[in-house]
Amino acid sequence: GDSQPCYSGSPATVDIGECKRGIQSCVGGTWGPCQGEVTPSEEVCDGFDTDCDAYIDNSADCDRVCDVLEELPGLDAPALHTYGQVTWSGQLFAATSLAYVGAGCEGCTDIHVLRFDRQGTLLSDTNVTNAQLSTQDNDDAHIVWNGSGYGVIWRAFDSASSDPAARMFQKLDQNGNLVGNAVDLGPIADFMGPSTAIAWSGSGYAVARVYGTSGGSKYVQLMALDRNGNPLGPFTDISGGVGTSLPEIAMVWAGTHYAVVWNDPPWGTIKLRIVDQAGVPAGPVRTVASAVQ
Repeated sequence: GDSQPCYSGSPATVDIGECKRGIQSCVGGTWGPCQGEVTPSEEVCDGFDTDCDAYIDNSADCDRVCDVLEELPGLDAPALHTYGQVTWSGQLFAATSLAYVGAGCEGCTDIHVLRFDRQGTLLSDTNVTNAQLSTQDNDDAHIVWNGSGYGVIWRAFDSASSDPAARMFQKLDQNGNLVGNAVDLGPIADFMGPSTAIAWSGSGYAVARVYGTSGGSKYVQLMALDRNGNPLGPFTDISGGVGTSLPEIAMVWAGTHYAVVWNDPPWGTIKLRIVDQAGVPAGPVRTVASAVQ
């Protein structure tokens, strides 16, 4: 029989956020129910735009404010080191940490994802990288909540190899378990620094990085990923160049687009670029703060 797209929600919400059309079939001369449609529901703090107003987690209960500041208890994990990042799922915290492997793998490092409850009690500790060689190093990890789990990126390299370092992606479920294999996002610059960011749009990720060589020109680049971390295209320059200094970058999903900011020489000058969900710039590079002379 015949079939047609259908949607019982407000036309203004179709294909916005989580809302999508369904399919109904004609049976005995009558259109059947709309199968597979997703219509607006109450917004909750889960990383998705469930009320389909083009804004993620904009309900009153998800105010992004830490209501009571508390010091987390110390961890009985002596291998934990630096490069920590943190994200909030709406119910608990997750953080990345760099750990020296120690006996049997002297000199190599691993990326761990740690989950904590609201009181700071450690719930799980997942080794994301499992370094096997004494020359294997993993660092500069960043983490984001994706509504049902986590996306983690980090820098991986082998100090005994001439191959360039790579930027890697790994997906984890809500319990901190690894989902699938790590995805290689390609080689990165031959310098260290706080030069990476990751954000979740509700249906995919974006990764921003600084690319270049030591002493050479640097560029802020962005790559869009699907919900499993697979690249939708190559890294693309969104900055037009930032000189030879190493900028710091940050990125956030703003409901309909990504906003990427970085500091541009002279230090204190902050640049902004709006980028759509596919990773395509939606406007020019803007100066939002100028250096103080």
